[in-house]
Amino acid sequence: MSKMPEPPPVAHHYPTQPYPPQGQQQQQPYPGPGQVTHHTTVIVRDEGCCGLRGRVQWVIGFNIVLGIINLLTGIVFATAGIDSSSRDGQFFMSTLAGLDITVGILMIIAGICLACALSKKVPALFTVWFVLIGMYAILNIALLGYAGYIYSKSNVSGTSSSFIVICVINLIIQVACISTVIKFKQSPLY
Repeated sequence: MSKMPEPPPVAHHYPTQPYPPQGQQQQQPYPGPGQVTHHTTVIVRDEGCCGLRGRVQWVIGFNIVLGIINLLTGIVFATAGIDSSSRDGQFFMSTLAGLDITVGILMIIAGICLACALSKKVPALFTVWFVLIGMYAILNIALLGYAGYIYSKSNVSGTSSSFIVICVINLIIQVACISTVIKFKQSPLY
């Protein structure tokens, strides 16, 4: 067997030149008298799922999961043969089904929109998300008012009182989601 040739010494491959190259002056390490230098440093920490970007991802997941739950609940209310002894109860459930389906679709679209805005950094998609969440808040407040009206006027008070509590909790959670996205937009991560 033949021996492999040995590589030539390193000095043959890399010519050495003085640094800095001839003709260039070195920078002064400190500003001269009367000169002011400003430096800006941005420190970004990787905080994982608890950092600001991670919290926005939780908002995305919450929006999509809440949308799926509302959509499925609306479909169940619309297709179930609700045996109610009063006309108000049937009307309440059919209206609730329509609102749930609308909110479900709206929240799924909002979650997908925020996910695309986060991954592609498109400011217009953040604006669309804020509009969709505003529409959700309007529908949620309408549902609160409707459930309160039914609670005071009919015999389906148990069902409507539980929906009042759910609407209030969802509004509080959405306020936290909105503040998280606003903080993300104002941060250097955006």
